[in-house]
Amino acid sequence: MNLSQLLLTLDKKSNNSIEEEDIHSALTAIRQESRNSKTTKFRLDAELLAFSFIEEPKKIDKNDSYYIPKYIWTDENGISFSSSSPKQITNEILIYWQKRASKTLNPILKYRYCGLIIEFSKPINGQNAPLHIRNMFIRASIEISENSITKNTYKVISNLRRALLLSLDFSDDVSLKAIKLTLISFIESNPNLIDENIILEIHDILILNKKSGINPSEEQYIIEELEKTFRKIISTENYPYNYVSRSIESIADRLAEFYKNKNKQNEVIRVLRLLDETYSKLVNGVSPLIAINLLERLHLLYIKYKYNDEAKSILIKIRELGPKVATEMKQVSFSYEIPKLELDNYIESITLGVPEEILKRISIAYLPDKFKTAQQLRESTNNSSINHLIPQKILDNKGRIIATIGPLTVDPEGHLISQISQQLKLQSVILNMVLKEAISNKGLTCKEISKFLSQSFIFEKDRIPIIDKALNCYFNNDYTSFIHLLIPQIEQAIRFVYEFAGGDVLRRTNSSGGGYYLKTFDELLREGLTKEVLGENLVIYLRVIYTDSRGWNIRNNIFHGLVGQSIFNNQTADRLLHSLLCLGLIKND
Repeated sequence: MNLSQLLLTLDKKSNNSIEEEDIHSALTAIRQESRNSKTTKFRLDAELLAFSFIEEPKKIDKNDSYYIPKYIWTDENGISFSSSSPKQITNEILIYWQKRASKTLNPILKYRYCGLIIEFSKPINGQNAPLHIRNMFIRASIEISENSITKNTYKVISNLRRALLLSLDFSDDVSLKAIKLTLISFIESNPNLIDENIILEIHDILILNKKSGINPSEEQYIIEELEKTFRKIISTENYPYNYVSRSIESIADRLAEFYKNKNKQNEVIRVLRLLDETYSKLVNGVSPLIAINLLERLHLLYIKYKYNDEAKSILIKIRELGPKVATEMKQVSFSYEIPKLELDNYIESITLGVPEEILKRISIAYLPDKFKTAQQLRESTNNSSINHLIPQKILDNKGRIIATIGPLTVDPEGHLISQISQQLKLQSVILNMVLKEAISNKGLTCKEISKFLSQSFIFEKDRIPIIDKALNCYFNNDYTSFIHLLIPQIEQAIRFVYEFAGGDVLRRTNSSGGGYYLKTFDELLREGLTKEVLGENLVIYLRVIYTDSRGWNIRNNIFHGLVGQSIFNNQTADRLLHSLLCLGLIKND
């Protein structure tokens, strides 16, 4: 079959199901099997390009495109390639697609040609797509739904969503009404195809979109369908917990939001309690860690709708499950070897010279580079992207979730802090060996460290004796005393340098009596002025060590009594000493 024969077959109006992937495969086969004239080659290239994109169901951002390449791959040199690119689309191709859209009777083809023209006309020739193209696009989306031309139900709904948004953009009330009726008719005509995801999508398109033109009876119909789906899922047994929880949670949230807006608080709490009952059954059949995840989400919903007493009761359940999580955790370890000669040479290079030179070298060598670490994270997504798509939970030693790191695209700072935290742990053994060599064989004493620190303006005179006492404890391996003595001095040093640079360390209280609090250690480290004075690298380092729950969080864990004796070890002490040395590098120019 040649190109003309294929298009003649495809262009006929038919109710037979056809998928865009089938069209792309047929076009690819023609390219591989035949030699074409220049004219035919242009037509074939234009047709293949049209079906070499995947249409995204939604735009996350208005600057995003609905169309992405069908295939993307990277060669051994790290160079990326794709099966298609918007750069391949020319004005001549747009004109060709317009002619094809007008000629074909197949709504699948018509929808694809018109969709591409609507998306790329303005970037390519500076003008919006013609009105008749927009109308054909909307009509094609409706026809695909009405005639069941594709088996992909989600594609039908996403087509109609895009058509509705286009109608809103151009204030096309006639098309808007037609799309709305098509969506409602789809529910009525296809009861076996309507699952929880489809009804949620239709709800979001018509009810969450305040401009959809939905009337009260249509609105009530969709809510009743949501309620029906909600009851069906919570009465179903033997479903995977994640299927049940995610589905009913999304539906419960939509229903509660709807009833809240209608001022029907009895209905809000009814829906949330049904969800609560279902989760209570689910948590008995899953691991404690999964159970906590379910209860956390339920807790957030209670908080969202201001049912604080119910939220508190969920927190109690979460706290009770915490110790059980700790018993489930498995230790993961690994080993690595460094040749002794290589290690000895490295330690010697760091500990050359007089104590002041050694201290400067140690300070710089073990200070993480924020920007290099961020680059490593970006590069690592090419090899292990799945690790950056899944949220991570951080637990304390009793199994309580103390922090969550979202996907990399959503929470880049969380991943950065976690990555630096891991790097610090990996460096701990080498840092300890360097410090021991400097102390044992290179003349590094408490007095030398104190002398080094005194050259910085950041430590107030009345704090030096406390720091000296802390250093004596470190040299005597009394890490518990060293850590307790040093942390407040580090915090005060940051407060001092922030105020010295012109910052205000006070914040007003919310109490009726007035007054002021000192800004917390973490608040000071997040201030732009602190970053200007200390630099981005040192600030992120101090946050990881002292105040961020996604990192070591030493200051908060110790001063709030959240950790036991095991934290008071040489690894912690070495890092605190190193952070002290880094502050010693700060000079008043």
